[in-house]
Amino acid sequence: MIILAIVLAVIFLCLIVKFPKCMFYSMLILGALMILVLAVALFISGSIAGGAILLGILAIYLLAIYCARSKIKIGVVLLETAAKFLVAKPTVFLAPFFLIPLVFVFEIFWLASFVGITLFNGN
Repeated sequence: MIILAIVLAVIFLCLIVKFPKCMFYSMLILGALMILVLAVALFISGSIAGGAILLGILAIYLLAIYCARSKIKIGVVLLETAAKFLVAKPTVFLAPFFLIPLVFVFEIFWLASFVGITLFNGN
């Protein structure tokens, strides 16, 4: 499963590098479509109130996208820049693999300190 996640992340990164604007807008559209499908599913199942609430959320979502048009354009450029950086410096992906063991050792040290202080408080 981890290998599949890595493969999908690499494919997603390649798509963002090649088509940043298309990917960004398709993610926004996919989010709207998911809300719409949930609303329709609630209407079909008989939950009129739930479907109406989700349609209201969809309207707010679409209004927010419309109002943030200029910021979305900046977001596309930032996404493209970040994707190019990750392609140029793939070693950035290795940082968590070195940081997680370090944090684990740090937490074990403080846990041992806490246990030591609690057990041997001098009473």
